[in-house]
This record gives sequence, structure tokens and C-alpha cells, in this order.
Amino acid sequence: MTQDAYPTSPDTIEHLVAPLFAGAAQASYGRQIPRPGCDFVEAYAREFSYGPTSFVKAWEDRATFGIRLFMCSNSFAAYDNAALERVGGFPETVFGEDFLAAMALIKTGGKIAYCAEAAVEHSHAYRLRAEMKRNYQIGLMHTIHPEIFEGLSKTESAGMNFARGLVRRARESTGFAGVAKALVYLAARLSSYKCGRIAARFSRNRKAPE
Repeated sequence: MTQDAYPTSPDTIEHLVAPLFAGAAQASYGRQIPRPGCDFVEAYAREFSYGPTSFVKAWEDRATFGIRLFMCSNSFAAYDNAALERVGGFPETVFGEDFLAAMALIKTGGKIAYCAEAAVEHSHAYRLRAEMKRNYQIGLMHTIHPEIFEGLSKTESAGMNFARGLVRRARESTGFAGVAKALVYLAARLSSYKCGRIAARFSRNRKAPE
């Protein structure tokens, strides 16, 4: 749990760990609610990823979730230590250790619970440069670990759904100015992600000096 995630009720942690004690999942993550007064981009990003309905994900649900099957944000999450140790714990990586650990759990038969009842107030107003850096790192991770995509289909659908939803929210919130902001934001995300993938391929394919 990060230092800027604020529980919304006294029983938030109890709800978060309940699936682990019940044996229903080997990891669980809670709902992240946007902070009051944030703009439509910050609010929509949280609402898109953290809905009001709880569920449990397993490998057989990959057609439903796509790449989001491995989502388990450790900004607010709980893990069964024994299960986590069986898959080698959190991997050494500069980004995405929660995603990669969740993937390992899922691909070895584990389950991950999303607990909407366990809620924290947690969102960020990233500057465009910070957003681009984050998506660059995601691009790197996706290329360095091609096993992420093995067995998955329609891996780009979540991104397209997010983009369409954000533009719709922008139009409803602030009209043309909001749509322009949303398009710049989405273009920055996509371009930095693509740059991350290219950089990873270049680094991987570059010959070592003799």
C-alpha cells in the first residue's frame, strides 16, 4: 500500500484480504477512487480501471479480460506469501513488478480478486512528461517480456475502449477544449509506448562489441 492511498472506511483492509483467507484467490487488489477536485482525465483513468463490481480472475477468463487479466496494482494490494514465493516473488525490474508477479500467479493456476468493497482514495495528476515516461516504461516491459502476450487475444481492445471513453468524457465535461486535451494526452501515451517498444527491440537486437 503506497503512502498516498487513503482508505475510505475502517474495514477497507478487512475487505481486501477476505478473498485470501477464504482461499478464493492468491492475490487481491482494491478499488482506487479519484481524489476530489481532479480533472476529467485523472478521474476517468481511475473509473475505467476500478469499477464498482468485484470479481475473481483466472487464466480461463483471458478472452474476457485480455491483457488486463494480469492487472493487480500494488498501490493497494494483498498477496498470499506462500503462493507468491512459489512463483519467485516480485521479479527484478525497473517497472511493472506487480503486473509480472500477477501474470506468474495466473499462468500457474492462481487467481486474483478485485475487491470493489475495499476502496482507497488514490489518483495522480501526472504532467504530460511523467505520463509519457510511464508509458515508455510499459512499452519496454511489454517488449522485454513477450510471454505477457502468449495465449492472449485482442490485447489492444482495452486501449481503444479507454481512448473512446476518455474522448466521450472530455466532450461531456468541457467540450472542444476537453476533447483537444484528451487527444493530446492519448497521442502522447501511444507515441511514448511505441518508443519504448522500439527502444527495447533495438537494445535486444544490437550486437555486443567484440
